[in-house]
Amino acid sequence: MSDDKYKLAGWIAILNFLIVIILQFSATPLLINTSKTGNYYLAGEIFTVSFGILLTCILIYVMSTFRKLLKDRFNFSHSDKIILIYICLNVIYFIFGILDERIIHDVNFRVHARYTFIILIGIVSILFSLSMVVLKENLSTLKYPLILVLFLSGAGLTSVYFFTGWFAGLGVMMMHMAILIIGIIFLRIPAEVEFV
Repeated sequence: MSDDKYKLAGWIAILNFLIVIILQFSATPLLINTSKTGNYYLAGEIFTVSFGILLTCILIYVMSTFRKLLKDRFNFSHSDKIILIYICLNVIYFIFGILDERIIHDVNFRVHARYTFIILIGIVSILFSLSMVVLKENLSTLKYPLILVLFLSGAGLTSVYFFTGWFAGLGVMMMHMAILIIGIIFLRIPAEVEFV
């Protein structure tokens, strides 16, 4: 993969983080305003699904590119399968989040199923972080910050059954922070690594 493609992935990762920050401040006012028009549910569905698709596609692209970077530039495949599982679980969780109310009528089952997916993603995030420890390269001094953020993301997500949703929310934010750090790695790595 060329340096330009890594840089593109880097900027997309940064865009992802900016979108998440903007959504944190704009989503609630937008939905409140649409509720005044009587179209709250429809607008909320369109809003959630649209940005969900966008963020999920970015996650797939950034993580797949990071997996390729580790394999092609550093001959590191220790995290290969874990990254694939991480991507797949996030995609399945997003699809399930869209369809669950339409295909599953038992509310308790839906809630437990969502929690199970969240916990699985959290566990894989922790395994992802631990698998990165054996990587010899420091990824432009961002190896350990990435490991820490991935671990905190996993810890927050796996706590969803035991603590308030605040910890899970923190886990989601740390997930996007990890994508941001990976994006910065993409922007730094090409200038520091020579082709053999």
